[in-house]
Amino acid sequence: DGRGPLSWFHEVFLGEFASNYTFGILETEFLNSPWTLTFAIILANMMFAQAHIYQGWLGLLHSWALGFGFFYLTFNHGLVVAMAVHAAHNSVIHTIKYFDTHWDTRHETGWKRFRIDRD
Repeated sequence: DGRGPLSWFHEVFLGEFASNYTFGILETEFLNSPWTLTFAIILANMMFAQAHIYQGWLGLLHSWALGFGFFYLTFNHGLVVAMAVHAAHNSVIHTIKYFDTHWDTRHETGWKRFRIDRD
């Protein structure tokens, strides 16, 4: 039939697994495209997630999942949109991290000035 082992592996296992993993958002790219595209997406996403290993295992898994979302945006809306969403995501995350590390200290210091000890 002309299919090689990698093509067969893609049709029987990898394409279906990858499509289910992304809840079907990349079904067209994974199931209706050559196996090389599926492998390229997974490999690029692995490299994207690996670049975030400094964030720990939770950051690695977060990046792995978001990487597939960025691929969806790239395929359906263009690279610039995916880049803008990535920048917006980073901005929100860094803002949350800033307030998480600074707000408690400033809040506690501010309240200490006005604390009334009733001993």
